Amino acid sequence: MTMISRYVQRVKYAENPASKLLALFGGFIFSISVLADSGITFKNLADDASQKIDYEHVHSTTFAEIERFRNLSLTNPLSFTDLFDMPHQSYGIPGAAVFDYDRDGDLDIYLANGPGAANSLYSSQLKETGKLSFIEVGVEAGVDATTQDSSGVCYGDIDNDGDYDLYVLGRGEPNRLYINQGNARFVKAESSGVKGGSLTSSSCAMGDVNNDGLLDITVSNAVDLSRYSACFVEVFSRNQPNQLYLNNGDNTFTDASATSGILRLKGFPGYAEGSAGYTWASAMVDINRDGNTDIIYADEQCGIPTTTNGGVDRGYIHVMLNDGTGQFKDNPVIINEVSASAWMGLAFGDLNCDGNLDMLVSNAGDYGFPSFGGDYVLGGMTTRWFLGKGDGSFTDPGVGGLKASVFTWGVGIFDYDNDGDQDMIWQGGLDLDYQVWADNPGVILANDGCSANFTWDKQAIKTNYTRRNPRGLAMGDLDQNGFVDFVTVSNFTIPDGIALKKSPAVYGSVFDDTAYFLPLFEPQVMVPAPDQFVWNGIDLAPGTATIEINSGDNDNGWVAVNLAGSIGLTDRGQVNRDGIGSVISFTPEDKPTVMTSVPSGPSFASQHSLEANFGLGSAESGTLEVLWPGGTRNRLYHVKAGERIVMPEIPCSFDAYWENKHKYHSCVYRAVSDLVNVGVIKRNKKHRYINSAMRAFKEYKPMEGYNKEEDSRYEDAEKQGDDY
Repeated sequence: MTMISRYVQRVKYAENPASKLLALFGGFIFSISVLADSGITFKNLADDASQKIDYEHVHSTTFAEIERFRNLSLTNPLSFTDLFDMPHQSYGIPGAAVFDYDRDGDLDIYLANGPGAANSLYSSQLKETGKLSFIEVGVEAGVDATTQDSSGVCYGDIDNDGDYDLYVLGRGEPNRLYINQGNARFVKAESSGVKGGSLTSSSCAMGDVNNDGLLDITVSNAVDLSRYSACFVEVFSRNQPNQLYLNNGDNTFTDASATSGILRLKGFPGYAEGSAGYTWASAMVDINRDGNTDIIYADEQCGIPTTTNGGVDRGYIHVMLNDGTGQFKDNPVIINEVSASAWMGLAFGDLNCDGNLDMLVSNAGDYGFPSFGGDYVLGGMTTRWFLGKGDGSFTDPGVGGLKASVFTWGVGIFDYDNDGDQDMIWQGGLDLDYQVWADNPGVILANDGCSANFTWDKQAIKTNYTRRNPRGLAMGDLDQNGFVDFVTVSNFTIPDGIALKKSPAVYGSVFDDTAYFLPLFEPQVMVPAPDQFVWNGIDLAPGTATIEINSGDNDNGWVAVNLAGSIGLTDRGQVNRDGIGSVISFTPEDKPTVMTSVPSGPSFASQHSLEANFGLGSAESGTLEVLWPGGTRNRLYHVKAGERIVMPEIPCSFDAYWENKHKYHSCVYRAVSDLVNVGVIKRNKKHRYINSAMRAFKEYKPMEGYNKEEDSRYEDAEKQGDDY
């Protein structure tokens, strides 16, 4: 038996019995796929040389070891097990963020880079010049982190002073927290308590887990990447635990990882109880809409066979439900035989418009493993979306007519064509150091009328991402035309002159024709299994960035929503300044309600803009509702197409118990008046928020004990214009 067959369970590859395809998982997908065409296209602004988007990603420090193995193979070919001794992810794992760092009203871009190269902060000049362009200010702003091998990034207003602070993760080295000084400059917080040691930190997220109005931080950690054996052989021993830091309110944090419950992972075999997962992505989101911020971790199975295939299940999606005090209980998403898989990125929305939050989770796809020359069962590593039941559990509807998926890191749920339902974006590629998976050309998937059935809009993205290998993906309306744009950052580029090989996998999927791979080490012996690998001399070019601008030219309407928590601004304020952790619903006229969250950290190693964008199609207006952290619900009616609105926290929930309408009105009136006084609400908009609050109260069924007699007194006074 060869070394490769000792470590990899061979299973049958569906629909191509003649192939010898290496794989680890199984599944079954059905139906016929079609292509969509919304008329929307994206144009890469970075292709314009005058923009000077000259980002180039450098390799991680471990790449020197890759070069040693390459040179060694030229005289002493490597066995498959020799490859296990190579370091993993040596080209780096850069993330991206889209946020308004200087609070000038337009969105800026932050891109992580490797050691010795400055991280890039591209400051938008849209407000200054009226034209979308960027200037690089990373060093000037103090967030270049030049000496760090930077990976994931996330941001939030951790001190509630009105500007965004930035958290930058390090690969195998301490993380860095940068405090925004409010003058377009940052200062590194040396004693913040969130450096985290020397773990392989991949993604981070911010959210208020104990409802004290302060943003806490979770960090997802992967494995010791110094050897590939952590992927193929060592199931738990090299995995690194995730972390949770509680905000003390003075720009310092307390490590609550061991006391919060986030380390008590379920789904592992008994002997592995207490072990850490292999986590690539994390997000903070109120997944069950109970007013408490939950944490989601996406874990990697990597090269370990699942239990179904004679191995061990370790790659689960962990839904950590919060009891409201910052204590978590794991509810892993275990639905079927493919629930343990190579999960890597997260996104949230309501894909079927049923009033529950759904989840998109990226995966390795169905085309990479067949390129090794072994067996694979379709479905085992498919990117999937899970439909929420509202209680933190999910159903798996399968991927329908797509049949298969491509390799994906960064993901997002957004209404790219503003037709009123939520669509998906997939970006990614994989470097295995000895092979590249290049099967994702850049994918936008159009939702078929809130059905959670999707078709590929092949015409939308004009840039071919096959050779770019994107890692980070972040979204936001960069040109402020009401249509969402996106940014990617890649860790390397395959030069155009290098020929790619076609994946042998054939599923009858729309992705069959665009699935490629590139060997970097060529096997000298293929029978009975690959062995004796030699580097083929191929070098990869530095990674780059793209800034893809949505054409926004289909005449569909839109609404953009920015939340404003009021803690520290008013006596009654309870929620962090940007409402991170809130769930926002929007109901256009004669259309289904669409829901999104304001989470920190989803996608992969990246963070989207906190602005929520909703498509209206041909509708002219709609109703907005916000579920804030802590459980307060506010509503705003008659939000018109084209409005970019600020929805403030009014700490008077229309669905709470109120003795009578007067009590509720008094709470709303005082809260809105306070928000006017501190400048959150313009004085001429005061009655808009009050009237909407009262209408929401009226439409909500009063609870038992409600004093209707007192109501009639209020209504008499109201008719006469009195403030009762």
